[in-house]
Amino acid sequence: MPPSVEQHPHPHPHEPQPQQHTPNNDSKSSSEVRVSNSSNKDELTEQEVIYVNTFSEYCRAFYTASLQCRSSSSTASLSSSLCSSESDDDEEKGKNDGKRSSSQELTKEDGQVVLQAFDYASSCCSTTPPPPSQPSPSSLYQNHLSTLPSTQLHHLEKCGFATSSLPETLTNKPCLRECFTFKKNEERKRAHRISMFQRHSTLSNIVSLAESQQLSQSTPRAVPEREEEELPRFAKQEELTTLHSTITSFCSKYSAHIGTHSFLAGLLKLMETQIGQGLSDTNIVQWKFRQVVLSEAVIPGTKEDEYVKEAVELLLSFLVRIKDDDLEAPHLPTEEHLEESVPEDVGEKTTCWEIEPSISDHQLSKLMGLFPKELHARPTGTFEVVVLEEKEEGERRRRNVDGRFDEVGWGGGIFSSWCTMLSLHFSDRPLLSLLSLC
Repeated sequence: MPPSVEQHPHPHPHEPQPQQHTPNNDSKSSSEVRVSNSSNKDELTEQEVIYVNTFSEYCRAFYTASLQCRSSSSTASLSSSLCSSESDDDEEKGKNDGKRSSSQELTKEDGQVVLQAFDYASSCCSTTPPPPSQPSPSSLYQNHLSTLPSTQLHHLEKCGFATSSLPETLTNKPCLRECFTFKKNEERKRAHRISMFQRHSTLSNIVSLAESQQLSQSTPRAVPEREEEELPRFAKQEELTTLHSTITSFCSKYSAHIGTHSFLAGLLKLMETQIGQGLSDTNIVQWKFRQVVLSEAVIPGTKEDEYVKEAVELLLSFLVRIKDDDLEAPHLPTEEHLEESVPEDVGEKTTCWEIEPSISDHQLSKLMGLFPKELHARPTGTFEVVVLEEKEEGERRRRNVDGRFDEVGWGGGIFSSWCTMLSLHFSDRPLLSLLSLC
């Protein structure tokens, strides 16, 4: 790992110099950097430590603004908290306008100027001198500096980048270059992690809101207790028609985007696996997949959070979420506990779903026919068969698995279920496949 640098909040060249860092013993970690006033190439001077830490703040300003989650009302307070500086010495917080680092009011453009200068100087570095016909690294970098206005040069001065000898300095002192690179990479990773956490929070809030709205609209029972009582939700033709419309609309809008194919393939795999359980009303298939499948999807031409909202609408249209998954809305982290509040494994968090129990296998086979025939991705997630125990059956039991309550004609009931099973097992035989149309 590249050497780390001792932290100094709000470093500035004109502030008092930090105390010299003295190693405790000879077994000091190789990742630490000793501060020295000597010319040793493996040590940083106190001024160089200040430059590296200042450079880190410019990197944070740039990456935080560049990777900040698209603002929404559900994550506004979270965004404000996450994008603030972590320094314990902050007495005032600047206003977070989506482009600024609150501790020093550095803009995204300020950070971009500094990063471009470092990248340009690094590209000029070479251990072998250039041929006489080519300009020296110092000349190339000086030409770059000459194109910048004084306001931008001011930011470069704070990082020690406003001198034409920077390429030679980085070449002759690899330790310094490694420290700059390490800080750059660390701030980029931090910004990515925070941005991913913001999108995770947005997804959690969207699901929570959608579930609340669904619950307030209706709370149908999975099956009727007596024949004369109201039919379960998806035994009704009206509900099935609405569901068909939801699936068709989503597929026609997004199936052309290959980024959605693993999600759509997962839905198909879930239905196919559930039908494969036969007429068992206690074998429930659970589909678990990573939340980033939805939260990190980039669909060109869509509005803010549009795809996520419609994907959640599709899921809730005929699936039920297992409430003990990782999708529960996270607690808003405080500035002091930022690192512990934004977990390192935020990209690994999962969500778990199962099919709404009132849908018969026959109707599931019809739903599968609404999805695209060709998907260029494997199903995302894992599929596990859970056998319900008698004490936990409740409304999760698939009492309508054979279609006995479906509002259909002669094709319903047990006959249609056997047609469905035969059509899946003999899909390569056209005559038997026609049974799925029953």
